[in-house]
Amino acid sequence: VLFVLGGPGAGKGTQSELLQEHYPILHLSAGELLRQEVKKVDSPHAALIESCLVAGQIVPVEISLQLLQNAMRQEKGSQLLFLVDGFPRNEDNLSGWCRLMKNVAMLWSVLVYQCPLDVLEARILERAKISGRSDDNLESVQKRFRTFEKDTVPVIDNLRQVSSQNKMPQWSVEDIRGDQDLEAVWQESQKILNEL
Repeated sequence: VLFVLGGPGAGKGTQSELLQEHYPILHLSAGELLRQEVKKVDSPHAALIESCLVAGQIVPVEISLQLLQNAMRQEKGSQLLFLVDGFPRNEDNLSGWCRLMKNVAMLWSVLVYQCPLDVLEARILERAKISGRSDDNLESVQKRFRTFEKDTVPVIDNLRQVSSQNKMPQWSVEDIRGDQDLEAVWQESQKILNEL
């Protein structure tokens, strides 16, 4: 598994789709899996997930992991490498992954798309014109960015520290400048993936 992290609008989904087109990788977006679950009329978690998404809060780890596990099991035979974008978003997500997914998938690397808030805001507002997503508005993106800074950045720091101390030598944390134009970010993403 490759974790793909970054603030809302940093380019995680776009780069993940490009990577999937050019490498033997299956892209799983934690956010997209959650949005799909909200649309299911028989989902017992739809209302909770929707309220978390609109409020810019993190969905309980058990729900996110169940959706990821289900998606991985559906595709198990066709892909050896899963690219999981937007997960883990906090320490609870990371400990849940370590606890519940250790026999399902092994972490290979972490890609982190770095991007300042003003660029993220502009991208989200532009995306809002066509996305139809309930969380693509200025208030939600600011909440999501604060949540990212408060909850996800410490996870990235933790993963970076564990990797640098060779506690988990099989994986690394790779930073990518997400504030560049699409082609430059893509070139950097390819370069890093080719070196892994």
